[in-house]
Amino acid sequence: MTWCRSEGKARQVGRALKVPALVTVVAVLLGGALLGIVGALVAIPAAAALLLLTREVLYPRLDHT
Repeated sequence: MTWCRSEGKARQVGRALKVPALVTVVAVLLGGALLGIVGALVAIPAAAALLLLTREVLYPRLDHT
């Protein structure tokens, strides 16, 4: 698997999950460095889950205080 192919897939998954491009790239690089190809593939949904939790839990709590 070449970098271009993995970057293209990361971009497609990032768009589907509405993850910003910078977060997608950082997640893929960190996941790939830690766990290889599997880590790179798992990193984007994990980043999307963290973003979702941040948007749904943290931001509303900050608005109420």
